[in-house]
Amino acid sequence: MTSRRTIALGLAVCVVVLLLRVLFGSWIECRRASAEIDAARPYQAVLHYERAIRWYLPGNPYVGRAAQQLWQLGEAARDTGDTELALFAFRGLRASAYATRSFYQPLPRRIDAAEAEIAELMVADTAAAWPDQGLAPEQRHQLVLENLQRNDDPSTPWVIALELGFLAWLGGGFALAWRMGRRRKKPRTTWILVGSAVSGYLLWILGMWKA
Repeated sequence: MTSRRTIALGLAVCVVVLLLRVLFGSWIECRRASAEIDAARPYQAVLHYERAIRWYLPGNPYVGRAAQQLWQLGEAARDTGDTELALFAFRGLRASAYATRSFYQPLPRRIDAAEAEIAELMVADTAAAWPDQGLAPEQRHQLVLENLQRNDDPSTPWVIALELGFLAWLGGGFALAWRMGRRRKKPRTTWILVGSAVSGYLLWILGMWKA
């Protein structure tokens, strides 16, 4: 019982340390971004806000603050006619939000709003080679939006299957190797581990193919 409590306590401490590290990383990037704003270096500030968002954790308040600051930077630049900075901020917001994706997508509304702003700014740029200036504004806007919203990400269910297969393969293989060193071995357990390793390997290969 004591050993179980020790293991549970150790795991809890590891989780707390990890959570604190994520929160600290996001907080310090927001602080650095604010310092860059005060020093009139908005491009560097955008980069730090992006990094703050990439330290994503559900409930992390600094992620939301960084996203809001990036949005405000983009709006301010757009309103003053600084298209380059506006695009840099909106693209940074979009890219960093996409970078937090796992089996679900955080900040979906921010992504949609950023993509709409990017499309508007790109269509308004009369010097841009793409999309074709000969097209109607509505067509150009739709073309940009379709390009931004195109999703070529791997299939989430197959990615999960791939990871589970890899864990089953690795775990079954290690457990089997450990059992081979023991004098007394139950044949049934050995065959279960062999089946786990082989099926996990096959699931991993199938997941890599399908994902």
